[in-house]
Amino acid sequence: MPIRPVDLQVMIPKVVDVSRIQANEQHQNLAALQSKNQSVEKQAEESMKQVNRQNELNKVSIRENNERRGRESKQEDKQNQNKKKEIKGKSNVYSKSNPGSTIDIRL
Repeated sequence: MPIRPVDLQVMIPKVVDVSRIQANEQHQNLAALQSKNQSVEKQAEESMKQVNRQNELNKVSIRENNERRGRESKQEDKQNQNKKKEIKGKSNVYSKSNPGSTIDIRL
């Protein structure tokens, strides 16, 4: 089918319009891919932050538990020292009895 000059006059302006439309469609596809990539990256960052936040909460509770244990162990040490002082202050149990007649068991 031959193309006449009159047909070319109509087709040339339409070619520009068609090329613009196709470029817009390609650009829209590219923009959609970029926005999807950004949303996936954002979700990944949020999930990483959520995990880190949970770890930070665990660290706080562990630190509190350690501090509480430390305080309790200090109190127990003080109580043990007080008991030792009381025992030293009392007369020696072994001096009153015969050696070997008593058994001292410590746990």
